[in-house]
Amino acid sequence: MSEVEIDGGDCFVVAATLAPVVSLDPRCRVYIVHGIPTGSGPIEGVRFWHAWVEAEHRELGFAVAIDHSNGQQAEMPRNSYYKVAQLDEGRIWRFTLHEALERMQLLGHYGPWVYGYQLLDDVRHPGFTLAGYSDSRA
Repeated sequence: MSEVEIDGGDCFVVAATLAPVVSLDPRCRVYIVHGIPTGSGPIEGVRFWHAWVEAEHRELGFAVAIDHSNGQQAEMPRNSYYKVAQLDEGRIWRFTLHEALERMQLLGHYGPWVYGYQLLDDVRHPGFTLAGYSDSRA
């Protein structure tokens, strides 16, 4: 399976490998999530593809976002993560492990799998190549 990189990031690979480990807790419903956050700091205002894991605790009724991409260990309530990452609910896609595995097998990569959004003018994909599409607008 090929690894898709966005500016050298590893978020899609990390989410795909972390989710099965998180799913070992039978109390949690686990999703691989793809979304388009808005950057801060050095990438202030830049929208880009990103992936993380979400675990919904069945008994306690709360959800946690888990983002271990690029060496970080971010784990926080989902709503807090969405605020920090400036995520818009309309640009978030959740996949069960089964759905994610089907897409990885069919498409041969870790994501993103939501093709209609690849070509949006306000979403940057520096160094991103997938199925013949390359974005060099960096």
